[in-house]
Amino acid sequence: WKVAFESLAKEYNRVLKDKHDSILHPPMEKLPRLFRIKSEDEDEKDSFYIHAACAQTKERYKMLLLPESLVNDPSLIATEDQIQTLDFKPALTKCTILKRGYMQGKPVTKVSLSPLTGRRHQLRLHMVVSGSPIVGDVAYENEINPWDI
Repeated sequence: WKVAFESLAKEYNRVLKDKHDSILHPPMEKLPRLFRIKSEDEDEKDSFYIHAACAQTKERYKMLLLPESLVNDPSLIATEDQIQTLDFKPALTKCTILKRGYMQGKPVTKVSLSPLTGRRHQLRLHMVVSGSPIVGDVAYENEINPWDI
């Protein structure tokens, strides 16, 4: 996994440096945003992977995502200029569902997150990409519908 992912990371960064058009149609198949790996192992049945490239800017605390991450928060999506100038690095996280329940009448899920790469705010960003931001994370929680904690 590690060698394959490092190879993908190098190719992904090369493509990003070329032109934005080549991001949409890279020379190799890209990983999907969310995916599972088929396994007979019972421990893996409630696991999935989250893939989204991210970049850091000097002027802001929050990291940026590429538009293909399909996040509803415009403050997290990079502009065309930023796509061309920032160093977006692929990030991969394994997410295992441990328990489902309710908190203040809203559905919540307890998960175990295992970063397979080490990017700043990777786990926080990837939970936003999955559609389930971390409860109480004021930096990355959906501002339209925040939790009342």
